[in-house]
Amino acid sequence: MAEAKIKESPFSPGWPVLPEYFVARIKEIQRLERSVNQTILGKNENIFITGPRGIGKSSLAGLIKYIAEKHSLIGSHCFLGGVRSLNEMMRMIFQRLLQDCKDESVFDKLKNIFADYIKSITLFGTGVEFTKDKGELQTLVDNFLPLMRKIYDQIQPNGKKGLTLILDDLNGISDVPSVKN
Repeated sequence: MAEAKIKESPFSPGWPVLPEYFVARIKEIQRLERSVNQTILGKNENIFITGPRGIGKSSLAGLIKYIAEKHSLIGSHCFLGGVRSLNEMMRMIFQRLLQDCKDESVFDKLKNIFADYIKSITLFGTGVEFTKDKGELQTLVDNFLPLMRKIYDQIQPNGKKGLTLILDDLNGISDVPSVKN
């Protein structure tokens, strides 16, 4: 009996791949694109991508971020590996949102929204560090939805139709039996 050749997966955690590697995932991509279109229409969409480590979930999420940005959405891909509290999760989400923002006028609006929480910003906004003060971070946790609404209201005049927020590698926080702030 001839020995079958096993091809190595092109997907590796932390290393996005080129779109041509998604040929076998056309249906998943189309489903995710429909979600992007629903977001553009003002309808909230929540999607979970699950599967074993190394099969391309993060790469697929990165592709969807790219597609969302092409449709005038703000895209943010936040890696949360190792996060063990909601406070830390909020800090990482909003810090990454600012770091991923490529539109300078939108960045300035976001910077103003989060001015009380920003510890430092490097040249051109490529490095943004939020406070680690638990009290201030708790305010972000408690006001997550109003902050999302404020962001949405602020970005629309700049031609942005919404926000695609990708929360990647939730294992750390989902494994905590009782999440503590």
